[in-house]
This record gives sequence, C-alpha cells and structure tokens, in this order.
Amino acid sequence: MADKSALSLNSLKIPDADGPPQPLTDYSSEFLSVDKVTVVFRDHRAKLKNFISRHDFIFGAVAWFTDEEVIKSLRGKVVSIIVQKEDFLKPDRFGTVSTLQSAYGSVESKLTRYGIPGQANMMSFACSPEVEAFRCVGNYNRDKKPAFPRMHNKFLVGGRISVSADGEHSFVPEAVWTGSYNISYNAQLSFENALMIEDRSVATAYVNEWSQILALSERLNWESDWAAPEYRIGS
Repeated sequence: MADKSALSLNSLKIPDADGPPQPLTDYSSEFLSVDKVTVVFRDHRAKLKNFISRHDFIFGAVAWFTDEEVIKSLRGKVVSIIVQKEDFLKPDRFGTVSTLQSAYGSVESKLTRYGIPGQANMMSFACSPEVEAFRCVGNYNRDKKPAFPRMHNKFLVGGRISVSADGEHSFVPEAVWTGSYNISYNAQLSFENALMIEDRSVATAYVNEWSQILALSERLNWESDWAAPEYRIGS
C-alpha cells in the first residue's frame, strides 16, 4: 500500500469481479432552473426532521451524523447513510460511543441493493443484498494528522418508493438536503446553512453519487485504516 497521506478519495476505483477496477463517474451537473429551493439558516434540526418525515426513503453521505434525535427520526424509513470512517464513533457533545452505537443500531435499513438507483445496484449480486442503515467510507486517521482526505459530504436524498403491479419496487428521488450543517448537536450551536432542493433532476444527480459512495463503502469496523470496499461489480 502506498503512503496513505498521498492518496485521494477521488482516485479510488470500484472493484470489478470480471476486470480491472472501474474509475469513479463524475455526476457533476448544471441545472438552469429547479422546481423549489428553501434556504435554511436557523432551526436546522426541526426542519431536517420534517424533511425526513415527508419521504419514504432517505439515502445520503454525511461526514458526522451524531445527533441522536435526528437518528431516531429515521426509524421506519428505508435508510442508507454513509459516514466518514474516521469519526463515525466520535461522541457528540453529551453522547458516548455506546449511546451512538445504540442509536445507529435502532435504525433498521429495510434496504437491499437490488433495484436501488445507480452503481450499487450492480454490486456483489451473488452475495447477501442487505444493506445496513449506516456504513462508512474513507480513512481512519489513526495518527491524528491535521489534514487528511475525508468523506466530507453533507447531503441526504429523500424520495418516494413506487410499487408496480407485480410487486417490483422502484425509488423515485424527489428532494435533497445539503449545506454546511453537520447533523450533530454541536452544529445547532454554530452558524450553519442548509438548502432543501425539491427537484427530481437534482435529486437524481445526488442519489447517483450516493450510490457510487455506497459501492465503495464498508461496515462500521476498523479492519483497514484506508478505504476497503466490501462490494464489487458483478458476483
């Protein structure tokens, strides 16, 4: 393994069972108009919980997701959230490692990779398709270096689950929550901003990026310091 300090998460490749690893897709997009945008500067927690309540599923990538009240609001939803590997067990202001683990464990994912949008739909199709509600990606900064590549995203995608006459499920991305706001207790004490973007095209771009990050993710453990994807394209 090369010196981890020289690596970039953007240079990661997705393992492929039938060939060389595949480079990441750039889902950057330009939208000249969107259906609705809500700007949030105050009362983030309540507005985020309302965002969650309005959707059947919540997918996303959030560096620090430690607000137990928001975690509890995910119960009953179809959930897949990727957190930063280094800090997923960093307790919030009044929390502990054990209480955060318990909060994560209280959220049942109800998700399988089959039929989900984007890259992760094609991963490890001969293995168990179940996906935990919380997984991680990135680097465990064991040496506590002040600057290191991180999964620093802060976005959630909400949407509707459509069921066809033959029972097939499809996921319809409808809205995005994003901005500087970390989903933590401490963020409520800080100057933060967030956007709620209600537009299917924008939501689709974000859900495709979430799916790609999910394809690179691993369970919440420290078996490897550096990102060690569990899934691979194909079997």
